[in-house]
Amino acid sequence: MPSSMLTTEQATKLRAIVSRDLRFLNRLCDRMQRLQFPPADPLYAAATKARNFLQELHVEAHYAACKSGVGR
Repeated sequence: MPSSMLTTEQATKLRAIVSRDLRFLNRLCDRMQRLQFPPADPLYAAATKARNFLQELHVEAHYAACKSGVGR
């Protein structure tokens, strides 16, 4: 099923779940940066990658919840 088949309510619920996890990863990456993890550290790199992917998922869930005005 393509994402265009999601109802506004389903996409909004998905975005809410992703938002919670994204906030956690944002805080985690901020802490790791404050603690001066090296950019090449595997744990820091994985946390950053996970945050970036969740950010992309959050944006796509947002667009899926919009029924007009998003320029697709």
